[in-house]
Formats: sequence, C-alpha cells, structure tokens
Amino acid sequence: MRRDRAVPWSIDIPNDRIVSGATARENEARKGTMVTLLLFGETLRQALGASEFQCEVSEPMTFKALLERNQDHLGVLLPFMNKGELLITVNRKVGGLDSKVKDGDTVKLTHQFNPVHDGAMWQNP
Repeated sequence: MRRDRAVPWSIDIPNDRIVSGATARENEARKGTMVTLLLFGETLRQALGASEFQCEVSEPMTFKALLERNQDHLGVLLPFMNKGELLITVNRKVGGLDSKVKDGDTVKLTHQFNPVHDGAMWQNP
C-alpha cells in the first residue's frame, strides 16, 4: 500500500481554529461560526487598533451581547456603546444594540460623536 498519495479531500481551516481530537466534520463546523466587524472612522480604528475584526458566535445573539462576551478584544468599544455613539448596520440594514447577529453576518460600526450636529440620529421603528 502506497502512503505517498495525495489526499483526495482537504479542509481549509486556519490552524488556530483546529481543535485537536475533534473530527474533521466538527472542525469544519467551527470554521463557519464567525461575525465580521468592520470599523469606520479614525476614532474607532485607533481604539481597537484594527479596521476589521472577526468574532466567533455559537448561536444568534444581540450585538450588545456580542460586545459584552468579547470584552477582551472589543472592550474598548463599550464606552462608545454606553454613550450611544455607535451607528450599527447589520448586513447593510440599519441596526441597533438589540439587533440579532448570527453566523456569516457583517456588522459595520461608525463612530458618531454628536448626532445632533454631526449627522442624522438613527432610530429603529
């Protein structure tokens, strides 16, 4: 039996997402449990140190819960959230702190310092 044959299948998972001892199917399932955060505005980018960030989600949750569960990375955004200075869109739709996010969603965050003078204040019906 030859062992130098190429494997007819492969799973493209970053090394930090592979759990040793897990089956290939379990690792493949872990691959698609991400929410992408895009940050707009120098204030948010400087606070987080990046313009894009990905978070793991195990189930649909509110955006506020996502921030609170990832405080080690996203804790710098909590003061903006508490002051109401974040404009949130989820998959191109205006959202808010109570908007549900799930696997595959893209959340765009924009800093709005003074909504009365700097632009429109977003309200959800």
